[in-house]
Amino acid sequence: MNHSSRSSSLSSGSSSPAASTTHSQGSEDGEWLYQLACVETFMPLAEDVTPVDENTCDSPEHPVARINYSPNFSFIYGVYRSLRGQLDYAPMLPASGEPCGSGELPPVIHTIRTSAARWFLLLAFALRQCTSNYTVWKDRRDVLMSPAVLAQATRDALPALSVPAAILSSTASEAECRAALRQMHKKQKKLRRTSQHWLPARADIVWEGRLSPWRAVHWELTAVGCFTRLYHKNFQVWHHRRELLTYALRQSPSHVRCSEDAAAASRKPAQQREGGSPLVPIMASEAIFSDYLCRHAGLDFAAVDERPTLRTVLCDEDGKNYHAWLHLSWYLHTFSFLLTPPSLEDLKEHERVVTAVIANNGLCFTPHPNWVTASESAAPMALCPTLPPSPLTNELQFTAQLIHQDSHNNSAWCHRLALLKEALLRRLWRELCWGDSTNDFGGPLTNENWQRTVRVVCAVELDYAMQWLYVDPTNEAAYTHARSVAFLFHTLATRQYVWAAEHASAEGSEELEHYLVEAPLLTPVALARSELRADAGAGTVSPSTQLMNLLRDRQRRVPWSTYVGTFALVRQMQRVLHTAIRPRVTELEEQAARILLSVAERKGSSPGQAPKPKATAALKSLYERSSQYMLDNFHQVDTAQYLACQGMLEEMWLTYMNAAQRRRVQELRPSEAYRKGLRSEWLEPSPWGKPETSVAGPSEQEGCQDAVVLDFLAYEAAALSKAKQLTIADPIRLKYWKHEALNAIYRSYGSPL
Repeated sequence: MNHSSRSSSLSSGSSSPAASTTHSQGSEDGEWLYQLACVETFMPLAEDVTPVDENTCDSPEHPVARINYSPNFSFIYGVYRSLRGQLDYAPMLPASGEPCGSGELPPVIHTIRTSAARWFLLLAFALRQCTSNYTVWKDRRDVLMSPAVLAQATRDALPALSVPAAILSSTASEAECRAALRQMHKKQKKLRRTSQHWLPARADIVWEGRLSPWRAVHWELTAVGCFTRLYHKNFQVWHHRRELLTYALRQSPSHVRCSEDAAAASRKPAQQREGGSPLVPIMASEAIFSDYLCRHAGLDFAAVDERPTLRTVLCDEDGKNYHAWLHLSWYLHTFSFLLTPPSLEDLKEHERVVTAVIANNGLCFTPHPNWVTASESAAPMALCPTLPPSPLTNELQFTAQLIHQDSHNNSAWCHRLALLKEALLRRLWRELCWGDSTNDFGGPLTNENWQRTVRVVCAVELDYAMQWLYVDPTNEAAYTHARSVAFLFHTLATRQYVWAAEHASAEGSEELEHYLVEAPLLTPVALARSELRADAGAGTVSPSTQLMNLLRDRQRRVPWSTYVGTFALVRQMQRVLHTAIRPRVTELEEQAARILLSVAERKGSSPGQAPKPKATAALKSLYERSSQYMLDNFHQVDTAQYLACQGMLEEMWLTYMNAAQRRRVQELRPSEAYRKGLRSEWLEPSPWGKPETSVAGPSEQEGCQDAVVLDFLAYEAAALSKAKQLTIADPIRLKYWKHEALNAIYRSYGSPL
């Protein structure tokens, strides 16, 4: 990739590059790595160095099995061992100003008793021979983090090649001298061409007469980009990039002065003042960070934006690359302005639009005909934004692009859920509780509109997952995403009621309020089972037994009609599974059965003959739409229904129902009653029949005890029915489903919290 492409300000949510651009990038990457594969280019620089063999260092004199290294590998690493002994280290001193990062600074190279440029170039050749060598990567970072050494490691400081002996010899003929001179010029040309990419010019690392950490990091990220793109499964290439960015951040202050234009682009006001001049957080916005880079390094944010490289790897090479996803997650949270959510005004407008659509069309699920395929005038609906424009929306669009490429990409689904939960919903939740006037949303939130906004956000995301399930009803990642979003709304809505009551009470517990705000956004059952431990350094919160008891007590004070309403999106998901996804599964099963039966009949009618073209075409059409995995896993819709029921049962039994209600359940329907089978009246009406109401009748709801018990029994019967169905539909996990059925019968949910 050329310099302008590598430094372009592209979001990770942009469309994938054209095939010609990708091919051009791959060609350039291959050319740069080929330069390092030509070890003879470096050999003239090492004529005065005696390579140190591996056996003379740490290996025994007579190894059991000697590794048969290539001559190039042995030469490069022999020179590397010899020159590495010429380095002396000293502790790094912190830069002036308040650092952005934290932790101990790594040591720097104090003295180097050899050419720094030759050493730096040698490290590039060593990486080409062994890309996963952690020590070489660290040595390369040590040069970049040692200003005095880096200043001597430029291409103009590279030692000159020695003059050939033939030229200095008085007995050599003129032809021999000319041949030696041509050979020397050829070596110089190759070395000059290699050093153009693998050694920095002074202008690459200096700004306004001083070495700039950000310019040095930018140059290195650009230089080793070919390693990153071609060896993207190697952890070291990503660790190297992360360590360099961390180093540059540590050299930067946490608050900076900025230009008026950059300050106006940031919605965060000044938080500190120095000599009367306002200081703003360096990570307040991309404009402020770019302004800082422009004034102190002559760069902008695009120069150190990792997302184009990550996009190339995840979109064009490996969409499930663990190291790339880990690096992306770290990068987005380090440069936090990349996850700035939509403004509160935009979210309110988004809520009004979605609410109007629901008012006109109702809550019925409607599959989009152009969800996956593009129409003549529009892109696929799957690529339409689910939130108003914002940096966070761009990152969600990146996941939508990857899911569109492969809807079973669990990495993209998990990243999408994490963005929604931590970057948007957690910020909304904290803003509601703490009422911070300097929030990312540009305005205050109130109890009246908070739950409506959160519900709309979660409902739109739930619809996104359900649309993918209509396309492929066997997509476990989409089922998990839908269930997680539905229970996430339940968690937030329940916490809101408990927190609001605690906050309004004169006897409320401040400790419980703080815990409700800062604890992970997990359901009460999952939170109790996570067994969190307090970690002051990481800022995590661990609930004490007394605190969990208090939370349970406060949650049980929420009226049943209110509590059951927090499961609104879980019920919505179950209705869609029942009314849309289950019929879709039946339709696909019938289509597959007809095609396979037709092919079998055509094969059987002509023993010994090849299948007829029509039969082959029918099979091809079937497998173009469906994989064998899909044909064997249509039962996933029943699994999703069971898991939703089971999740609600756990929440009700362990965190809401009291001892009297649990005894009433045992009295009305003892476990032995299920041994005779499920009665039809136990399964009617369906517990997810109406949007937000209890399955108990109005008269029964007047007595909260009976309403809770009847709702629990309705979901219990539905869960047991699905578990029994799955013992037949999913024979591979027969033992698992038998175990789940027994858990439902004997109500083995664990001890109440």
